[in-house]
Amino acid sequence: MTSQKVRCENLLNCVAKVPEDEKISVPKPKQPISSVSEDIDALLEELREEDPRPKTELCPKGSQVEKKLPPQSAGRKCCPVYVGGSSVTNGVGTATSKRSCDQLRCISCDFKVLMFDDCEWDPSCDYLFLRNNMPDREKLRTKLKKRRSLRAYACQCSWFSTLEPTDLRDQPQLKWQEEQNDGAAEEEEEDEENNSRSGRALGIVGSLQLLPPVCPEEN
Repeated sequence: MTSQKVRCENLLNCVAKVPEDEKISVPKPKQPISSVSEDIDALLEELREEDPRPKTELCPKGSQVEKKLPPQSAGRKCCPVYVGGSSVTNGVGTATSKRSCDQLRCISCDFKVLMFDDCEWDPSCDYLFLRNNMPDREKLRTKLKKRRSLRAYACQCSWFSTLEPTDLRDQPQLKWQEEQNDGAAEEEEEDEENNSRSGRALGIVGSLQLLPPVCPEEN
């Protein structure tokens, strides 16, 4: 027992004499996983707050709606029909609101009237050129000149350039009329059918009135 005690005391003295920089350091226990995860979340949150880029929301596939230009009001017609330059608003024209009609069709060649903003027809444009190139817009542009605020119109047999609102009644060479939309066509067919029914009903009533009165039989 005495020898063992002496050995322990010697060992303790040796350890005490070891320099501080040569002592074996015992590693500290690792940080818990939960604490590391919390630190990562906090760092990501700070990065999000410091990011100057605006946040954008991704639209799911199939949710995008195709944008279409609104047509002229169904059931309403231009009266009178105007054509005008590129600065003139398109829509249903009236005597007080001179809007340019953008739903025109030629009753002579049965072609839809095309429009070219900020352009006018070159003097060399002629009937044969339109006949061969209508309705190819790229080919038609070879006879167009850039002209601010003007608008060039053309079908397969006629062409016209204007700046101010122009009443088509003052241009008898242009056989252009407002193209009837589906809603107006359905209303017109319905009116014709109602008128036809009313005519038949009036005819039946008239024929009944022409019949001689029926006298009661005598007993």
